[in-house]
Amino acid sequence: MKRAINFLALLLLGWQANAQLYIAPGATLSANTADVTVITLADGDFINDGTFSPGASDFHFLNNSGNDLSIGGTGNTAFDFLYVKTGNKNLVLEQDINAALVLFEDGHFDLNGNNVNLSGVIVDEDETRSFIGPNGGEIIHQTSLDAPAGANPGNLGAVITSAANLGEVTITRTHVPDMNGGGQSIKRHYTITPANNAALDATLRFYYLENELNGLAESDLELWHNQGSGWNLQGSSDRDANANWLELSGIGAFDEWTAAGPDFTPVIELGGNRLLQVGELYPNPASSADSHFQLAVISPENMEMNIQVLDGMGRIFHRQDYHLTNGQQVLELKCGDLTPGIYHVQLKANEQLAVLKLAVQ
Repeated sequence: MKRAINFLALLLLGWQANAQLYIAPGATLSANTADVTVITLADGDFINDGTFSPGASDFHFLNNSGNDLSIGGTGNTAFDFLYVKTGNKNLVLEQDINAALVLFEDGHFDLNGNNVNLSGVIVDEDETRSFIGPNGGEIIHQTSLDAPAGANPGNLGAVITSAANLGEVTITRTHVPDMNGGGQSIKRHYTITPANNAALDATLRFYYLENELNGLAESDLELWHNQGSGWNLQGSSDRDANANWLELSGIGAFDEWTAAGPDFTPVIELGGNRLLQVGELYPNPASSADSHFQLAVISPENMEMNIQVLDGMGRIFHRQDYHLTNGQQVLELKCGDLTPGIYHVQLKANEQLAVLKLAVQ
């Protein structure tokens, strides 16, 4: 049987916009009882400068005050079951916390530049109730994945399928748009870091919310990948705009992922609102023994393109012409052996240029 404790704005230290449930330095609030305690904080902030022992308690934040609520303080704060019901206001995070489960009924949970270490799952996120983070902050989840089939760790919305053993995997989700050249991504970004991050032949289904589109046209969205050398277009192998996801198969390694449109460069502007979208050069970084490279592009029409590989002094090491067809394609680039250094891969189409950086180690 659950035993309920209700804090109805009882603890008020001076005048505050909201009342507070305040744990003073040296004080302890403990829910370590044999039964599961339900702690309800109505219209108040939770400030922990002491010790909070959640046990297996359900901690409910309810709000009818007209103000945002907050979680803050200097003490280590962990929740077993965190319940968010804040109406049209936010629950604002003022410190890093741990949580086993976060359940939304209504309202948003603003990371506000802080982190949630999530050991369990998020439940019932949708357009009107979800995590947000315009000022930064991360939701962090760790798990082990061995040959996952449609695994959605932490219910963060990054669904992974692979026949490989990825080992221990850390997934973070953030909500600040990425910037690249003249464009921005949507307000969702995943960093996926497996212990084994090679030859995965994985599929990623990337979920998002409509309120995260950041003004971008949903029909233009494609997946972009960053392995530390900049964002590269990956495209998509499947999508469902009604269910709000993009999917890509054949992924060799994870790292950073977001969704963006054609303005999220690199692109070649062809005139007349036509864009040639340029994807990832692989492998990059490369070894001096690599002589074959692949480059993904999406062309708006059949056209000719020239690729040149130059060193830092502008000397041409390789030149090749391609006939592009309308749509997405992967180009094979045969360069011969390149000595270690930084090279520039120059793409020219319709007298317009784009340049990619190639690092040879």
